[in-house]
Amino acid sequence: MADGWPPGGGRWRGVAWRVVSTTETGLHGNANGDHLELTERGLRVLAAQLGMPLQRAVTLFGVAGGGPETPVGSRYLLLRHLLHTVGADDFFGHLAEAARDRGLGELIEWRNAAASAHARVRPDGYGLLRIGQREYGFFLEYDRGTVRPASLRAKFAAYQRYCMSARAERDYDGFPDVLVVTAGGAEDRITDAIASVGIGSTWQPRTFVTTLALLRVTRAGPLGPVWRVPGFTANRVSWPVTTFKWDFSSTSVMRGRPPSSHAANLQRPRRMLTGHRPPRCALRRIRTALLNGGAANGTQIISQASLDATWTPIVAMGEGARQYGLGWGISDIGGERVLEHSGSVDTAGSYFVIAPDQRIAVGVLANLTGEEKAQLAMDVLSIALGNEPSPTTPALDWRLAASRFTPNLDVWSAYFGAYRSAQGMLRVYREGSQLHLASSGLVFDLVPLSDSTFILLGDESAFDEVPAEFRRDTNGSIGLYLGGSRFGVKA
Repeated sequence: MADGWPPGGGRWRGVAWRVVSTTETGLHGNANGDHLELTERGLRVLAAQLGMPLQRAVTLFGVAGGGPETPVGSRYLLLRHLLHTVGADDFFGHLAEAARDRGLGELIEWRNAAASAHARVRPDGYGLLRIGQREYGFFLEYDRGTVRPASLRAKFAAYQRYCMSARAERDYDGFPDVLVVTAGGAEDRITDAIASVGIGSTWQPRTFVTTLALLRVTRAGPLGPVWRVPGFTANRVSWPVTTFKWDFSSTSVMRGRPPSSHAANLQRPRRMLTGHRPPRCALRRIRTALLNGGAANGTQIISQASLDATWTPIVAMGEGARQYGLGWGISDIGGERVLEHSGSVDTAGSYFVIAPDQRIAVGVLANLTGEEKAQLAMDVLSIALGNEPSPTTPALDWRLAASRFTPNLDVWSAYFGAYRSAQGMLRVYREGSQLHLASSGLVFDLVPLSDSTFILLGDESAFDEVPAEFRRDTNGSIGLYLGGSRFGVKA
């Protein structure tokens, strides 16, 4: 327990913070002192200081704690991997201390694992170090020598894909360096994994590897000549103050820094979906024709009579007032006639809604296959017509649900195997305590929310954070459902 922490001293014990028992941590005879955590009340105070509700602080900043009775965030996972978490946090502390004590600079930003993750890129943290007038961003990978070679290759391949993506260009001014700290004897295994996926070649992140032993015996610690650079040199170099020549190094004085336009950076949206879309001019002509009796730019594309026939109700849809014409749904909002049309493929879709009498058209295109597009389009149209959007109940953040669930790994054995789908053959398998889905050379993680429901995480944005479920069909087969729709069946 450091001087001045926790604030308020002992009078706050049990109110805003608590000591985590050795029964919970499993670290009996801990030589590093007590482990402390904020109670639920303490976390709410922290979230208030950040200017947001607790659930949003969990999502954006990865805050966790609350105690065993009222767990918040990823408390279960942190306790399960406590030695790993403490080791990664120690590195950030030692780096900040080394920079300050040597008068070189300071660690001006530190994000935990939850706040710095992107799809399958899941570092143990992100930091921004200022040395003189320069700033150096970096991801930390803390390895205790327990990860299999195949998982290591997948880890660094994910960095390779992220580095080359448009998302990385939006997130950072120059891609952050990757610092890998590993246990003794595992360094060669790490460098082999990096080399096997091409890390260190053009358009790949700059990667530095060192060992815990070297960090402990080198006076300058992480700022000393302790780092190997796989694929470039066998000599040890310093980071980030190094004279080592890079063929592709950025000339920016703020390498790996979040763009200055992203104030605070952590409060921006965590997902920005991308995808192909028709040219805006084509969509504009279609919209104009639908609102102008079938004419656009002086050209009659479709006759008014054809539009009238298309929008004439033919059959009722369900028990409500909604009806169906020739490819268009017909309903009303506040007495106004409303026309709807949607389309989708396995990974994306669109939704168009028109109030022809008011000459208002709304279109939504997204890498989503659920009902979000329809809800958004109808809400925008409702606002345009002077009405209120429909009330919504925010869904429980899946990270909270995942942190509260302890998986039964034995149940998963029924899901292992090959699955047939319209996208080709899929494979579901387990690696350690992680369930994976492999398809067409891509590997996705299945994060359990219950014994049968999961969240799909991957580098393909159309499938990232998509709800997944395994269901046993009436004929006894097991189906894989994505976003509520059946995607594949076990062969």
